[in-house]
Order: sequence, then C-alpha cells, then structure tokens
Amino acid sequence: MNSARFNDLEKLEAALDIKITKKELLDRSLTHSSWINEKGLPRNFCYENLEFFGDSILSFVVSEFLFNNSKENEGILSKKRAILVCEDSLYKIALRYGLENYIKTGGAVTRIDNQLPKSIIADCVEAIIATIYIDSGMDEARKFIIRQMNFLIVDEEVFKTQNNEPKSRLQEYVQKKFKILPEYRLKSHVKLDHDNLEIFHVMIYIKNKFISVGSGKNHKLAEKNAAENALEFLKTHHDIELILQEEG
Repeated sequence: MNSARFNDLEKLEAALDIKITKKELLDRSLTHSSWINEKGLPRNFCYENLEFFGDSILSFVVSEFLFNNSKENEGILSKKRAILVCEDSLYKIALRYGLENYIKTGGAVTRIDNQLPKSIIADCVEAIIATIYIDSGMDEARKFIIRQMNFLIVDEEVFKTQNNEPKSRLQEYVQKKFKILPEYRLKSHVKLDHDNLEIFHVMIYIKNKFISVGSGKNHKLAEKNAAENALEFLKTHHDIELILQEEG
C-alpha cells in the first residue's frame, strides 16, 4: 500500500471515529471486484466476503439495539430493522463521511453523473463494519453501528420510508394474512467474468408455494425485486389467500 493511500485511510478513520491497525483490511473493505480484476489479483482482495460478514453483524446489533430500546411488537421491530439496515440507510451513512471518495473501482463500473452506484457504496459500509469487528472486536463494532443508528433515528424521515420498502410491505402483508413470514430462497448465482458482473436470482415462497422471482447484481437487490414482484402478484391474484389457506 502506498503512502498516499495510507494517509487517505487515516483521514477516513478520523472521520469515522475508528482506529484500524490492519490497514490492508480497511483497504480491502473499500476495494470493488472490478478493480482487482483489472489488476489480476485474487478474488479475496475485494470487499465481498467482508460485506457478507458485516451484513450479519449489522443485523444482529440493530436487532439488539431495537430490542433494548423499544417496547413495540415483533412486527414493528422487524419493519424498523429492515429500514435501518436497507441500502438507502447505509448510503445515507456513507454520505456523512464522503465514503465514495475512498472506494477503488475498475473501469468496468459505470458511474452516473460521476457517482458510483448506491449499492456499491452501501456494501462498503457493511464491509467496514466487518473490518472493525475483525480488527477490534464486537464492542467497537457495536459502538460504531449504534452511532450510525442514532444518526438515522434522529433523522425522523428514515421511518417515513417504510411504506416504500417492498420487503417490509410484503412481510407486513404476509404476517397479517397468514401469520408467517415469506421465505426467500436463492435460486441461482451466476458470475459473468467477461463483464465483471454477478447475477443473483431469488425466489419467494409463502407456505411452500412459489410466488415470485427477482434478479439483481447482488443478493439484496434480487430479494428487493422479488418482493416487488410478489406484491404485484398478490395484488392481481385475489384468490391467492384462499389457495394458500387450502394448501396450508
């Protein structure tokens, strides 16, 4: 790692109010697969595995945070958690720190108005959470996440978006109608190496009955699109409740 990159990462640490001893790990959390493909580096030099791990840590800490700080029922808590960990919220956190300026991408990534896709920026927030955990432990990861949750909750607009979040809307509908949760199943994951792309296909089942499928360049986007398709299907198939009740 060159000195300029090292100095940039130290500036980011100061902005985030964290201290990472393993600078290479922080660098990796901000490196997109398109960059390593251009450099001919191994796959594990990008943030993808860190993002996967960070997503789980984030979900746990936010669940713990809501459990300890809210007396609302499970349905409301689930909706709030979905909002707090969604791509839009993570992107809002990233904007606070100018995180996009520290992310390394290759030429294969299309920028719109000179800006990276929101999904990449949000993924890096989760990768940074994993980096904090690996480098400094759960207490430091928890402190960082709770600072961000407090920021989001103070911004009262964050919970006004819940009706626009398809996964939350679908969960609320299914819980109300059938007293269960929709089930998301990964159908396939295809890597298109020549285009530096990955395509995920996710299916949604209710009471083991297939309802919809959605695709996207990451697992979260595929789930979101599947939920949107499920809501449209349920809206246009008014007999689905009877069918599911009969088959359940």
